[in-house]
Amino acid sequence: MALSLIIVAFALLVSGAVVTPVAPGGGAAATARLAASASPQAPTPRDLTFYLHNNTLAKDVGGVSTPYLFDTLQKFGTNNTITNVFEAKQDWYLFPALAGNLTANGSISLHIYASVSGTSPSQNPTLAVSEIAGNGTTLWSDSHAFGNLAAWNQPHDLILNLTGVHHTFQTGSTILVVVDDLVATSRTVTLWYNATWVPSHLVIQSDDYAQVDSLAFLDSQGTPRVNFDPLAANKTITVRVNVSDPLGGYDIAWVNLTLVQPGGTSVLTAAAMTPTAGTPLSFLSTYELAFNYSGHPEGRYNATASVLDNSGMYHFAEFYSTGPFLAQFASFFYVGGLPLYVNVRAVDSKDAALPGAAITLLSGNVVEVTQAADTNGGTNFTMAIGVYDLRVVWQGIDVADQTLNATANVSAASPVVIPCAVYDPTFHAEDAQGVALADATLLFIHPNGQEIGPYRTDASGDVVLSQVPVGTYGLSVSWRGIDVYHGSETVNGNAVLSFETAVYELTVVTRAGNGQSLAGAYVSVIDSSGLVFDANITGADGSVVLRLPTGNYTIEARYITVDQGSLYDSGPRYQAIDVTSSTAATMTFSDFPMPLTSTLDFLFALVYGITVAVLLAVLFLVVRRMKGGKPSAPPVEPEKKE
Repeated sequence: MALSLIIVAFALLVSGAVVTPVAPGGGAAATARLAASASPQAPTPRDLTFYLHNNTLAKDVGGVSTPYLFDTLQKFGTNNTITNVFEAKQDWYLFPALAGNLTANGSISLHIYASVSGTSPSQNPTLAVSEIAGNGTTLWSDSHAFGNLAAWNQPHDLILNLTGVHHTFQTGSTILVVVDDLVATSRTVTLWYNATWVPSHLVIQSDDYAQVDSLAFLDSQGTPRVNFDPLAANKTITVRVNVSDPLGGYDIAWVNLTLVQPGGTSVLTAAAMTPTAGTPLSFLSTYELAFNYSGHPEGRYNATASVLDNSGMYHFAEFYSTGPFLAQFASFFYVGGLPLYVNVRAVDSKDAALPGAAITLLSGNVVEVTQAADTNGGTNFTMAIGVYDLRVVWQGIDVADQTLNATANVSAASPVVIPCAVYDPTFHAEDAQGVALADATLLFIHPNGQEIGPYRTDASGDVVLSQVPVGTYGLSVSWRGIDVYHGSETVNGNAVLSFETAVYELTVVTRAGNGQSLAGAYVSVIDSSGLVFDANITGADGSVVLRLPTGNYTIEARYITVDQGSLYDSGPRYQAIDVTSSTAATMTFSDFPMPLTSTLDFLFALVYGITVAVLLAVLFLVVRRMKGGKPSAPPVEPEKKE
């Protein structure tokens, strides 16, 4: 009764979790194994759970005959125990032997209920796991001694893990589990199992488990078909599913079918399928279900087959969720005319392909199938004649919605082109004066919520994003380590999106005390941490323009030159300034030009003048003395003639 309730609840659950099938990539119908319903991709490895039993009647397995077995069934009875003083040791074999290869990938964990007598008990357990061939040969083994562990007087779940196990158990082999629990010589140790209140069990993380391998549709003659005649005398379709399970058919708890007719109505919802081939020991099992399409519309029918193994069924019984255990497979068939094969191609605003775009085919607003575009942006849909919608999702954003009137096949050479709202926008950063801001760092929040970047602006202040979808992008900009912009920009074309950052121009003018502009002065701006944020040399007009974000700064200016033959060094001059917008400041060197009397030119002129004056005075005196100390010669009389 309890199992029946579980099955009913499970059917109700999976009826709301049907996975849409995948359309073919060519001219023949295609099928696809689907991911587990609880996750976007079927997880591996999965936890396969095996319960320890005392079977009473011995079974032949691995070259021995033993009643100590384990399998995936919770066939509990009254509890069994192994009790001894000092040591309790027991082995169990997997029965039946493996129907297919089973790859362990991760851990093998034994949950064994144990108790130890006395006060402050402890125990020293060892776990060994081996692969045993049908003839009794040991093919592989792994073990671990866990050292001294705490113990309990009452049965308690003792968990022993073998980690990092990567081994494939071969078809026909069994798995041998041996637990050896040592205690003090005066203590009694008991191992408990095989009851609901002491459900000792083994968990193997495995890459192999029950799966649907194929899904076929047979007409009344037993012939597999993709198309069925709406005028056929016998309109019964046999849906046939092949299921594989490395543990054997006994491990298959449930196989069901969900069938959706054109228009999106479910005509079968998690309908139980009947086993028609296979045994509890076989690797492959076949399940079937009959569907009569009388009175149903023509068009495409989507079928999804699901299988749940015993591990999944017991997981559902406890948690009301199939977790990672549900495996599915999808396919389709048509009632009516031959299906059309329509190739489509998704392109951006520049006619470039959108590889990997999710292209969805809808009929009457009901999703028929979603497929990923190939490297050329294309994919192939199989559909009946009719009117459909094509929708494209790029990077998680809807970028196209286009009507398709399917009347004939469309080849890959001339596909239906779907123009998408996908662009190459340019983000242009400017300072407050409209000047391009190079070397700024841009971080974006994509319309899908993901952060993209960082990107760095080029010399023109630009960052170009390639093939991004329409939408609003959050934008954060930093420049020289300072946040200078937070905002958003809407992308709806290949336009240049300019934005103004909180970077301002500080114009510093250097002047002499007489108002003269000083070219060649060194000007720097120091931030609040004491670091130079920007610096430059004044031009011919005595000014320099520095770029700064909002903040408190100190202007430092220094002017060094030769003035009238003397070296002039102003030393650093400082002025505090708060920058919240573009502004200007003047740094005046009031002691420049230097006073004439303190210049070398003046001193040289003074010395030169004094020297010249002295030399002239000396020359004058010398000349005068020479004239005053020597008598004048008498005049010469003229010679008389006789």
